[in-house]
Amino acid sequence: MTIADNLKRLRKKAKLSQAALAQKAGVSQQLISHLENLENVSTTKLPALAKVLGCKVEDIDPDYRSQGLFDDDEITTAYLIPSDFLYLTRKFEGFDFLDHVEGKQLRYIKIGGMFHGDWFAASPEDDSLDRVAPQYSIVLVDRSKREFIQDHIYLCLVGSKGTPVMRRYKEGEPGRLQPYSNNPDHETLFVDDYTVVLGRIGRVLIDL
Repeated sequence: MTIADNLKRLRKKAKLSQAALAQKAGVSQQLISHLENLENVSTTKLPALAKVLGCKVEDIDPDYRSQGLFDDDEITTAYLIPSDFLYLTRKFEGFDFLDHVEGKQLRYIKIGGMFHGDWFAASPEDDSLDRVAPQYSIVLVDRSKREFIQDHIYLCLVGSKGTPVMRRYKEGEPGRLQPYSNNPDHETLFVDDYTVVLGRIGRVLIDL
């Protein structure tokens, strides 16, 4: 079951409205609404929600701590990489943007309870993924997972200019990168020789 399904079920079991849960956990009702209505959305507030609901964090998010892949004491640092850095991956062969973050005064996020991986953060600059990652939310991208898998969401560079996009992958000949959006104006893109996969999106952070 998804985070949305689990949270809704546990909240109803506790006989709490969204507003009541939000108040007791010290978060906004809008956050509860996002978590219950958007897919694959998580938040750093899960421990507070679990405490109010009288359950484990894993009961809400099964991936929070799974098969020994998490370390309670381990904190992941993910630099928030701007689009102009991502473009350079296309411009210079072998360019590793994470090798050039020191001294750039980039924002970074420290978060616990992540799968082991090679993480960086980015922010959607449009609403092509707004069903899971609203514009200007923060997504965590795992660079160690670059192989396409059906229905997973990826940050890619597309076209000869290497434009960064966030899309859901669909198998086919050729593979498709589909928007996951309430805006019908966004087009499906096709995987070709220009496509560079920067990583798989593993978590979306929305703190309201």
